[in-house]
Amino acid sequence: MILEDMYYGEWRPSEQINSTDPESQKVNQKISDLMEMLKSKLPAAFIHGYRAGALTMIEVFSEDKGIVDPNR
Repeated sequence: MILEDMYYGEWRPSEQINSTDPESQKVNQKISDLMEMLKSKLPAAFIHGYRAGALTMIEVFSEDKGIVDPNR
């Protein structure tokens, strides 16, 4: 599942880009360090919360009228 892969750091699209630019390599290392720090602070509920948010967006954008009635 992609959300679990993202959460556990097993989905790394940035690793498919190989740049020889030293500045780019520094930025990528900083991103990697920050991702590790964030991963250690996120609770396991992250996946469920992310999924709930995504499902909410799907519901909002799939309304037949194109407008969501906040009083509904």
